[in-house]
Amino acid sequence: MEYVIQTKGLTKSYGGIMAVSHVNINVKQGDIYGFIGKNGAGKTTFLRMVLGLAAPTSGEIALFESKELGAQRNKIGSIIETPALFPFMTARENMEAQRRLVPGATKEDAAELIKLVGLDNDKKKKVKNYSLGMKQRLGIAVALLGKPEVLLLDEPVNGLDPMGIIEIRELILKLNKENGITILISSHILGELSKLATRYGIIDRGVLIKEFTNAEIESGNNRYIQIKSKEPQRVQEILTHLTTPDKIVIRDQNTILLYDYVDRSAQVNRELALQGVCVDEISVQGEDLESFFVETMGGMKA
Repeated sequence: MEYVIQTKGLTKSYGGIMAVSHVNINVKQGDIYGFIGKNGAGKTTFLRMVLGLAAPTSGEIALFESKELGAQRNKIGSIIETPALFPFMTARENMEAQRRLVPGATKEDAAELIKLVGLDNDKKKKVKNYSLGMKQRLGIAVALLGKPEVLLLDEPVNGLDPMGIIEIRELILKLNKENGITILISSHILGELSKLATRYGIIDRGVLIKEFTNAEIESGNNRYIQIKSKEPQRVQEILTHLTTPDKIVIRDQNTILLYDYVDRSAQVNRELALQGVCVDEISVQGEDLESFFVETMGGMKA
């Protein structure tokens, strides 16, 4: 099995308004799939159709390369919009209430999941007193009851503080790498997705614009080392001993661009220092997820 989620021409309209339009998506087993789009682009509607919470107007869905969607959806855990939690219960009480609804889930499973998401030390604290990040982690624990093979997360870091974002990021990476769970994350926060995803899909006004991988971004030939120095001519002279002249560009009186050694900027900096050149700033520049997104969207930002 290669794909866990595939859609063909998936469409949803409400009263003539197209929320999702003929989307063909392919999520591979083992992916962390970043589903990118501005607010209102159709991400949540798409996820709701995959989960059976909304009926498609037209199109097809295949889960685990099967059209038997009822049985296959049992292999998927999800958080859509916000976690459904009981505010006046503790984490353990919430997990027990949810566990009883999941066939085969045991009390031991619930206890292990609370530990997995890092909430085992807050045994008496009511959920109403949790931070937003703690609620998200508990929501993920609930979604993992039943041991799903795929996890769908709708804007999981939206509204979190920096520490909460880091906690959710580390948990997602752990679930993917150590537990082998395929994860689809819908988000408009590009900087965070770039630290997680292996594959992406861009959706705009209900239309899937493009699917691509991290490798496609990173293999671009427009990455370069930007060097700022008050001795640009001297920098250029030294760099000619490392590479060919066509790889060196003097942008202005203080900035030099090196289209080589992109993954060895420390070596470049060391060579300049050994030659007595003072470097004010050195950094790798070029296309990242945000610039790729903006270019794909024709200049529009999320």
